[in-house]
Amino acid sequence: MKLTLSTSTSKRRTADISEPPTAPVVRVHADARRGALRISGKPLAAAARLTTRRELIDRLFLITSLRGLRLDPSRGIAWLSFDSGEISASEALEALAISLRAPAPPRIPLPNEELLLGAPADQPFEVRRTERGLTLWQVEELNSGRFRLSHPLLRRPLIREKVLDALAALAGVTGQNVPMLRPESVEVRCKPHRVTAGILVEVVESALADYNRSPLANGLTMKEKLVALNLALAPISDNLFPPLGIANALLVYVLNVGHVQPAVQGLRMRRFNLELLYLCIGMLTLISFHFLGAAIMYATFIMWPKLVQRLRVAGERQFLARYRRRPQRVWIEREGALLETSLAELPAGEIVVVREGDIVPADGTVLDGSGEVLESWITGAAGAAKKASGDRVFASTELCQGEIRMQIESTGDRAAASRLASWFGQALRQPALKTKAERYAESMVLPVLFLGLAAFGRGGIGMAKAVIRPDYYTGTAIAEELSQLLTIIQAAEAGFYVADQSALDRLAESDCWIFDDSVPWTSSTNGAEPFAAKLRSQGVGEVLFLSSQSASDAAGLATSLGFDACHGNFSDEAKKALITQRQSFGKTIAYFGRDAGQVIVGEGANIAVSVSDGHRLGAPGSHVTLFVPDLARCGVLHSLSRARKASIGSAFLRSVVPNVAAMAGGIYLGTSILSSVILTNLGTLTTYYRWRRTLQSAQ
Repeated sequence: MKLTLSTSTSKRRTADISEPPTAPVVRVHADARRGALRISGKPLAAAARLTTRRELIDRLFLITSLRGLRLDPSRGIAWLSFDSGEISASEALEALAISLRAPAPPRIPLPNEELLLGAPADQPFEVRRTERGLTLWQVEELNSGRFRLSHPLLRRPLIREKVLDALAALAGVTGQNVPMLRPESVEVRCKPHRVTAGILVEVVESALADYNRSPLANGLTMKEKLVALNLALAPISDNLFPPLGIANALLVYVLNVGHVQPAVQGLRMRRFNLELLYLCIGMLTLISFHFLGAAIMYATFIMWPKLVQRLRVAGERQFLARYRRRPQRVWIEREGALLETSLAELPAGEIVVVREGDIVPADGTVLDGSGEVLESWITGAAGAAKKASGDRVFASTELCQGEIRMQIESTGDRAAASRLASWFGQALRQPALKTKAERYAESMVLPVLFLGLAAFGRGGIGMAKAVIRPDYYTGTAIAEELSQLLTIIQAAEAGFYVADQSALDRLAESDCWIFDDSVPWTSSTNGAEPFAAKLRSQGVGEVLFLSSQSASDAAGLATSLGFDACHGNFSDEAKKALITQRQSFGKTIAYFGRDAGQVIVGEGANIAVSVSDGHRLGAPGSHVTLFVPDLARCGVLHSLSRARKASIGSAFLRSVVPNVAAMAGGIYLGTSILSSVILTNLGTLTTYYRWRRTLQSAQ
């Protein structure tokens, strides 16, 4: 690859003196202020063709001070940026001449290079040097602790989510978001001086290792396309060209035909369900031949679930990042000296130094030093836990004060935090149930239909549409779905693993709680109201303590723990018989014991909560598991269960206010369906932002 180089001042320097004077010329312009070099010319465009592009990249990066390359093949222009910040034209020409006349260059590692070699030949691209080779990632430091990362693959939603997950798990990262107008970029906020551009590239590069398994963006579903087309045509057919309404009518029919069968089945069961209401709205839309109001509502029915899903995914990511967070590099002790190494290369038995503000990289034991560690998401301990020689520390926890030397015992998937992340990840993948939202909304169907019929008699189809159009379901469904995530997060803070939200509903409804002595219970009430009395004040009718010890020993233990009703000399069979007896009295039983979901006793209860002994982190024994045998935490779980149930009812009541206002406006003021659409979505928007703030504060 021999080219004649020329500076922008027409002062020439040739790369090969044997080259004829008519050799192709590559022009060079040095920008000392930017520390960059621009080269251009037809020979560069030819060298940037797909067949020789990789060789050109390798040749240019033979220049050791070259940090970045931006190349526009169609125009034959390349910008080269250098380490030094300044480069003269003569130095640039010398370096280029050497690199271009060198023999076949070594192939420098470039992950995802097929994106360049298989892309359109004239598409511009950028390549930058890293410690381990080259990368397609572009990293801009916007200000101290704030970076923007760009990559062509970030346009794929699944890959973007993987990158966001990887960044959230990096110690020192405090937040990340995708700019609305730059979907190929991610902005990252970090603790100052703890995360560098090089560390960020290492992390995100690993997230793209198997990008070929991630499908391209799926785009819109068929229903979403129909809704979008209906929304685009509706204002034209309503206001400019009424004959186009035939297309809208066909779209409304297609969008509503799926409601027919569920509506008929509901009527056969003497139920007035939401499908019946949606079908009536569709029929009135077709009869009136005005489509804009209905088109907007169809669009919002698509929009709100997507926004909620995005919010839920972001909340799950931040929650699981607590358990997945690790430093990319750590300081280890070797022969009395400290060496920095990658966490991936850290074997068990190594001695690591952890300083104030650092994230503990693995499970281990403190050898010397002291400090305070935030570890509530692992142990459920409130506040900072003091650590000294001999104490255990866990990966993902934060040393908020002091300095320690620790010996590594468990890393990677074997760490307690990794196991918790796996269990909680499985729980969060369970489909979100919205049974309460459906029940609340369906309770309004019959009254709404009656009011719609009255409005039809009073003001015709337009008034009827305005009255029955309000949405009683979406706001309540938002609350029910996000409350599930919030409860899992709050329960985890209290030391609980919750895999089944319906189990919490059953716990909130239980009026008889039974505890047994298979667990070494403790109580952290600190002399406050006795445990059993506090539960009864929260609505639990009966609280019992069962023990296999003698009656006198059982009574002493129960009193010390805050129970005022106990039974001694109870075998497993006797415990099961007591549960059956209480259920025959119409009581709902919540049972707390070791592996309560698996033993013969727990199987008979309405809800069983497994309790660990607090010394080891074993696999969850039931849908609800308490990792620390502290009675006070059971009261916290009960409060969370009741709060979740109440929040859904509150969300429904809040949705009723704007919807009733819309109905009243339609009946008494003659407002249009558009007014109803606006009011009902304002109510939904209020619910959405309320839960958004709640989730953010919980994180």
